[in-house]
Amino acid sequence: TIYSEYGEQGISLMKVYMKNLKNLLDKKNIKLTICVYPWPTQVWHDDLESLQVKIWSQFAKNNQIGFMNFFPYFIQKGLSDTEKVEVLQKYFVYSYEHFNKKGHRLIAEKFLEKFEGSK
Repeated sequence: TIYSEYGEQGISLMKVYMKNLKNLLDKKNIKLTICVYPWPTQVWHDDLESLQVKIWSQFAKNNQIGFMNFFPYFIQKGLSDTEKVEVLQKYFVYSYEHFNKKGHRLIAEKFLEKFEGSK
């Protein structure tokens, strides 16, 4: 499969680079938090347990790294197709996988809630 040909190697490399980043930050006494967020197709397919959630949550746990999963803020099981379209229109740039202003605002609010609350 394409995943076994390219994806597995790419994930292995990402983990190496993330571990290198963590080691550098540890030397500077800076904490690292990995954040994952969904793309529109993952919202459409109710993919709360995506590959990136599984990979990065386990990696974070194994390496004592903070982890934030933004998928639940955009994905709710059981939404109708019409409701999913409303979520996509509300938070994403049309026909593109990036957040619009409201999507960025939601991410920022949830991020700040976590880190302002931990002071």
